[in-house]
Amino acid sequence: MDAVGLLMKTLGWFKLLFGLGLLLLSSGRLSAAFYNTQVYQGNGLGAPVGNGSLQMSNTTSTINARFSKGAGTFTDNLVIYIDSVPGGITTTELLSNKANAMEIAISGYNTSRSVANFAPGFGADYAIVLGIGNAYPWLYRIVENAGAPYIEQVRWLPHSAMDNGSFSSYDFAFNWTEIGLTAGATNFFKFESTYIMANGVRNLQSFEGLTGSSSAITFTNYDTYGVQPIPENTSAALAIFGGIVISVVVIQRVRHPS
Repeated sequence: MDAVGLLMKTLGWFKLLFGLGLLLLSSGRLSAAFYNTQVYQGNGLGAPVGNGSLQMSNTTSTINARFSKGAGTFTDNLVIYIDSVPGGITTTELLSNKANAMEIAISGYNTSRSVANFAPGFGADYAIVLGIGNAYPWLYRIVENAGAPYIEQVRWLPHSAMDNGSFSSYDFAFNWTEIGLTAGATNFFKFESTYIMANGVRNLQSFEGLTGSSSAITFTNYDTYGVQPIPENTSAALAIFGGIVISVVVIQRVRHPS
């Protein structure tokens, strides 16, 4: 085989490897994103959350978020439940924290209870509460505690002005490490959201699908932010194909020394 033939055969292997990469991208098993940016639209069940949007992007240390309000005034509390580590609660049914409006928003418990049942595959580990009457957005950790779960404050979050429910958008930020993840340009977590009054009454506005009423809601899906790690078998496959390409080139060079 002459040099041109060798080059064409090598390029053929590269095309095969490139095609594998495109297949993985299209199947969602491999992402080309680095500093990720994603936008999530409301479920259309009313304003300001149902007709609003949530945008997130990240640096190597921090997730930056913007809630853009739909029509109407942002008067109640937006809760974003986060699944970032193994475990987590699958329902708020056993949460009883109600010391303030933020705790009531997470637990759904005041004088009566409004339960949030999470979608299959989702366990809430943290929660962010965003609301005009709270002065600051807060990040809470949800502690499972052997079937007697409770919530505890992590810290208040950096934010834009939140003293007016008529602003078009509200910004806030939190760190990867604050939700139990390692810092880096690529990481991921799952989340589900609910819009709830200070007295614990929920409505159906969300960035996810849900069913139910003010006394109980059930999420039908969760959202994922970030870039999931490449599965080990995918990495191995890429390494094998890469090795084949290199081996072909080496073998051909041995058989046809210049």
